[in-house]
Amino acid sequence: MNGFEKRTQEKRNGILRAAVALFSERGIQKGSVAEIAAGAGVSQVTIYKYFESKENLARCALEQYYNGLLRSFIDVIDSARPFAEKVEQAFFAPLKTQSAGAAAFWDDAISEKFRDITLEYEQKLAPHMMRFIEQGYECGHFDKSYSVETLLLYLNVFGVNAMKQLGTLEAGGKKKQIYEEFLSLFFYGVAGKGPK
Repeated sequence: MNGFEKRTQEKRNGILRAAVALFSERGIQKGSVAEIAAGAGVSQVTIYKYFESKENLARCALEQYYNGLLRSFIDVIDSARPFAEKVEQAFFAPLKTQSAGAAAFWDDAISEKFRDITLEYEQKLAPHMMRFIEQGYECGHFDKSYSVETLLLYLNVFGVNAMKQLGTLEAGGKKKQIYEEFLSLFFYGVAGKGPK
């Protein structure tokens, strides 16, 4: 890669970082190209030069966001930490760092417009989720009488349906609280044996 190509790639990556930061804070619809340009230190014209439209920028930013989530999840399941800590780090810790406004981003991400990107991410995640389930079997966290396929289906039903239901609620702290509680129910049941 020559110097020009390297600078071009760095500028493109800077725009994507700024877009991911803004969209994950306020949602795709509420984040403007002008704010992204300011955050990346470029002009709006430069953004349109690289991405053609806000929707295309949003699609690329969402792909980058999902790739980051996938890398983080793989790092967690490949770590030597106890399984309960893996559950905490992979599922609960990310929620603690999200702002209440991040719910708008998830609403946009699961919308029909971006559903194909979300489905692609879920397909990439599936084999790593299988490894996660296998680790859960090994340490007794998951009941071996349930097949990997059943647990994957359960995870999928939880993810898709929870996100649809949460999409009907107003953005804010209550939405985040309900998601956290639902996640806890998913992993620990109504007995509430989750991390305190």
